[in-house]
Amino acid sequence: MRVPAGMASPRDDADDEVFDLAVAPAGSHVLVWPSDGDLPVKGQVARTDEAGGAMLVVLEDRTERWVASEQRWTLAELQPENDAPEQPPPPAPPRSEPLLPDDTPIIRGYEWNADGTLSGRVYGKRGFRDGEAITTSAVAPAQRHATYVITESGSAYLLGEARQDGRLQTDVRRSGRATVKESLLDAFAERGEQPVPSMAGLTWLVGGAEAGGAQAEKVMRSAFTVLDDNLVHLRAQYAQARRFVLYSQGVPVAAAVAEAHANHATFEVPILAAARTQRQKGHGTLLVALLIEVAAQLRLETFVVSSTPEAMSFWVRQGLHTLAASSPQVRGAVRALQAARGSNGFANSVTMARLLPRRHAPVLHEAVERVRRAEPPRTMTSAEAPAALGYEDVNALGNFSLLPDGSRRPVHYRPHEQLRVNVAYSKLQAFDTRRVDERGVASSRGWGVRCSAPIAEGQVVVEVRGRALTELEYERLGDKSYVVSFDDKLLELKRAAGDDVLYLDLKEQGNMMRLINDSQV
Repeated sequence: MRVPAGMASPRDDADDEVFDLAVAPAGSHVLVWPSDGDLPVKGQVARTDEAGGAMLVVLEDRTERWVASEQRWTLAELQPENDAPEQPPPPAPPRSEPLLPDDTPIIRGYEWNADGTLSGRVYGKRGFRDGEAITTSAVAPAQRHATYVITESGSAYLLGEARQDGRLQTDVRRSGRATVKESLLDAFAERGEQPVPSMAGLTWLVGGAEAGGAQAEKVMRSAFTVLDDNLVHLRAQYAQARRFVLYSQGVPVAAAVAEAHANHATFEVPILAAARTQRQKGHGTLLVALLIEVAAQLRLETFVVSSTPEAMSFWVRQGLHTLAASSPQVRGAVRALQAARGSNGFANSVTMARLLPRRHAPVLHEAVERVRRAEPPRTMTSAEAPAALGYEDVNALGNFSLLPDGSRRPVHYRPHEQLRVNVAYSKLQAFDTRRVDERGVASSRGWGVRCSAPIAEGQVVVEVRGRALTELEYERLGDKSYVVSFDDKLLELKRAAGDDVLYLDLKEQGNMMRLINDSQV
């Protein structure tokens, strides 16, 4: 005679009927095991749920408990369905969400087990290190809510993301502790690219060494003369770290490498950089705010960075200080991390840190407001525009070619090739042609150029100046949006004469002509 696991037939006689029941009918008497190791408690089934997967049992002490089919129980006395008591069944427990305390722990990467327990990585639970695996006590079906659960032992847990197929937790023990090999930041990587609230065109992404591709790597390398390849490619001591990439219109404009140290409740950022051509736009500030909010959601306590001496003022504006100027709590956390596994900083870098805010603090919202207040003015002089808009002005240098060793070779023109410019360069002004609609979406137009002095018809206002490109360099160029060329007839003449100055790229090195091109894109 066979019965489903966790259940038994009403008697042990071989001639008795076998009951293959998921749950007992209403009116039946059952024995229920509240948890492993406890003695069974007798009760009577008051009702079953509509799906037939759980039953409401009134125990001897008059308390009610929902028991799922996979939980441990057995029949004490069967009550056929047609003999069930006629009194109306008690209502199911309400499903409305209670107001959970702010310090309610959260379980991420969770999955349900056959016995009604829940396994996952826990954060914010007293007595557990953040990121350790836990297996809860059983959770009744009526206490399995959309955003939280309450176990039969009375513990409440917020629910993060569910475990993805193929991503298994390792070394889970019944005590609830485990060794989790993947990074804590992988939960955010699974969300994919996300918009930055209230910032049109800006998105962000968490990922591995491939996040942001070669462009994100270029952004990081541009900030340092020498950079550890292990850091860039997340190898060796950086294997648990992840890349954070900030995009503007799909192009990486800032990138960072970060690691969450659950054992020390510390979030470490060994490198953060903004694209050299995109500085002074607040991208670094926004990326820091995103990092802080992620760290706060993980319920970490300390935020630590490795700063170059030149970037210290930037980090001070983000609320960080050197260890000498930090609180004893911050100094202790950083030194404990350094003593345990060493700092991921660099030679000639400065360690700076701060305490993290509560997980609901409006860090990103405040950063967005700061960036908006600091946006460049609607009009700028030719001297102000390069730093604000992220390019190097080479109007005084003229056109040049970039040699393999990184040096510049000026392009020399014969007297009859030289162009006479009729307007003083200082008279040119950059002005913003962008418009933002009522939805907060900016138009695709960019910056334009106007002149503060009168211009006569036929006068030359500005000469195109930038980096000269050969045909091969042009073909290899990724972003051609700021490239200026000659008309087809002149191009043919230049090719026939062996002149290799066929294109001029004004993206990173240019002059005010760059903005005239920008206003047409």
